[in-house]
Amino acid sequence: MKRISVIFAALLIVSAIAATYLFHSSNGGNSSNGGNSSNGGNSSNGGNAGTPEGVSLLIRTTGSNFSVYVGLRDSAGNYVSSAGKLNLTVADSRGHRLFSYARQLVGADFKQYRINQSSTSLRYSFNFSEAELKPGVPFQNGSGVAQASFTPPNGTALRQSTASLAIKALPRISIESVNISKVGSVGAYVTIAWSPSNFTAYSGDLLAENVSLFFFNVGDEGMPLLNVLGIHCLFSVNTTGFQLVAVFHPDTKLNASPVFLVSNARIAITLILKTPSHGYSGPLVMQVSMEPAS
Repeated sequence: MKRISVIFAALLIVSAIAATYLFHSSNGGNSSNGGNSSNGGNSSNGGNAGTPEGVSLLIRTTGSNFSVYVGLRDSAGNYVSSAGKLNLTVADSRGHRLFSYARQLVGADFKQYRINQSSTSLRYSFNFSEAELKPGVPFQNGSGVAQASFTPPNGTALRQSTASLAIKALPRISIESVNISKVGSVGAYVTIAWSPSNFTAYSGDLLAENVSLFFFNVGDEGMPLLNVLGIHCLFSVNTTGFQLVAVFHPDTKLNASPVFLVSNARIAITLILKTPSHGYSGPLVMQVSMEPAS
């Protein structure tokens, strides 16, 4: 009986050892299936394999159309797909927005595209026409800048990507000089001064011209030459396409037209003009009508 007990105990020990061996063999511990090593985990790919971290942007021009390819890359440089919001804008050298595109994407929107002759990559693609791109002020190489951003569902925006593309230039406006003539019954008593102008703008810009007016009204023995309260000065533009949109008094910052001049006083004003839709190079011709204020 004692011998049988010993044999039975030995069999239990052997069974326990075998079960332990089978358990470790079938599950592989943390080694055979990689755990945190062979499957990348936090070691081989830095913990972000398959998770988009940056945006890749490519724009191709075909005739009058633009083809945009947006890719998402993980920490290993692989192209991956993801749900999220895509934003793309095109701006000129002055930061004015010429085109914008926004789309909520899902993973299935990313497809394989042949970017070069040797390989394909996973991208989201869309097209837009040259007619949808507003003209602007290009950089020296004649281009604008496209910028793509992508925000996954977790709300953390990825690193942005930029690319250049050709844009149409706005018509150029070159003002070589400013000529202001006086009309009216009291124009001889007012002097006008302004700084010489020689600058370049573009269609749609607002120009600011600084003008100084002085109403000289002193005769013999200090007697006034004109017995008036003051003079009303009304400006207008004679050059085709330019529009006078405001006359600002620097002290009040208000749009004051016509300008009121008191006797023996000097006033500085700023004329705000809108440029024409067409190109222009030459003088800016204006006139000011001056009449006594009763």
